[in-house]
Amino acid sequence: MDFSKHQWWDFTLGWKSTLNNLRLIIQPYIFWNLIKPWLIVFINPKLQLGFQKLIEIMNQFQGYITVDSG
Repeated sequence: MDFSKHQWWDFTLGWKSTLNNLRLIIQPYIFWNLIKPWLIVFINPKLQLGFQKLIEIMNQFQGYITVDSG
């Protein structure tokens, strides 16, 4: 999965761009937890399946650590 295809992906180096990209990756999980209580009131199985699929895709993200040798 190429997460960098997201229109808000930031390719610059630095902690701010890394933080922004991490936010994009965890956002579906956060939104799912915000909307989940409402799905008890307004049942929508297709929306639930869509969120679960999106979270499965985002869970495939492999984190990286860069080591600065300077």
